[in-house]
Amino acid sequence: MDDIQALTQVISSLKQEENYFKDYIFPVAMAFFSSFIGALLAYFVFHRQERIVADKLKLDNVNKWLLLADELHQSLIAIKFNYYNHLNTDPYQRVFSVPSMLLSDENYKFDYYELVFISDIDKKKWSNIPYLRTLFSNYSSLLSIWKTRNNLNDKVRSQIMTANNKNTTYIDLVDSQIEEFANQSDLAALIDLTETALRLTDDLVIEFHNFLNEFPDVAKDKINLKLIKNYGSILKYDSSKNGSIKLVLKEIPLPNYKKLSTILGRSEEEVMARYSPLFHK
Repeated sequence: MDDIQALTQVISSLKQEENYFKDYIFPVAMAFFSSFIGALLAYFVFHRQERIVADKLKLDNVNKWLLLADELHQSLIAIKFNYYNHLNTDPYQRVFSVPSMLLSDENYKFDYYELVFISDIDKKKWSNIPYLRTLFSNYSSLLSIWKTRNNLNDKVRSQIMTANNKNTTYIDLVDSQIEEFANQSDLAALIDLTETALRLTDDLVIEFHNFLNEFPDVAKDKINLKLIKNYGSILKYDSSKNGSIKLVLKEIPLPNYKKLSTILGRSEEEVMARYSPLFHK
């Protein structure tokens, strides 16, 4: 009996004393901490995915606008190729050296809100939405001017052809013949539209070229490209090896403003202001 009591005392002495922190508080704390870490990880994963989705959309929009700008630029270049190396300063020579144009019927939609993320308080040119709107919206305005000119150009040429019994080519007519054969009001309007179209075409050809070369550098600072490196990259535009593009980027000769002012019945200062560049250099 004494041996059994002794054995019982030994076993009881081996039992650990009860620990409230270890037995009760620690398990609860561990469960709470695990839940907190899990929630924190989920939060960061969710927001990382949101950033990835947002940056993918930014990249898609930037490339969309670059492709659109390139399409418009190519259209403008195609127009200018019809006359860029045939013009001098004489208004009559210029108006008859520029043919009627084949124009695209594409109705472009410019969703400027897609580029809001590049807007910056320092108002740099390519992070200024109003400036971008001026550039892109004037493409549509220019096509409208060319279409109106096409109709008037055909009308004036028809007048000259009907009145010109000798079938002299337009380019070989002297000033007095042009003024005799063509309706003066139509002729003045045609010259005005021609000079407006020539000036704006030059402006847009050059400025779209600048946009294609410079906008990617502005956009890349607004997109975390490392985060979406496996998704894609910003398109790059390089015309350095295209000699014909360099020729078209050169502005056409300015008109003889003195003669132009006489034809249009406006002062020389008015005429110079009317056909001044759209974009300041």
